[in-house]
Amino acid sequence: MKIIGEKINGTRKAVKQAVLGRDTEFIQKLARSQAEAGATWIDLNAGTPTDREPDDLVWLVHTVQEAVEAPLCLDSANSAALAAALPEARRAPLINSISWSSTASAGRPAARPLPLLPHHLRRAGFRRRQHVISEVI
Repeated sequence: MKIIGEKINGTRKAVKQAVLGRDTEFIQKLARSQAEAGATWIDLNAGTPTDREPDDLVWLVHTVQEAVEAPLCLDSANSAALAAALPEARRAPLINSISWSSTASAGRPAARPLPLLPHHLRRAGFRRRQHVISEVI
């Protein structure tokens, strides 16, 4: 069974304040408590405005990786945030909440994750399409 810890989400008031204020201790405590409770993956959602989300998601990646060994789940529909955070992940992350739409909505840019993936999949050791499919399933 795979369990994703989802407490580090900027839609939660205390988490958003911690991200905006760069409260490392608060975020690391949340990450550790989820890992200790059995989370297989730690979900990271900055939940901040589009223009600052790339920096915030990178900060979350670094902050959480300092605290736990669990792989990360990058939770963003912002392709710029994903592009910034993907290379910072020590292990191939799970990508969550992307939008396959070709148009922007609700003030967010259109997500274009597919061009990002081949480079990062190769970096993580995936060489063939079948390899990727078997790992996803």
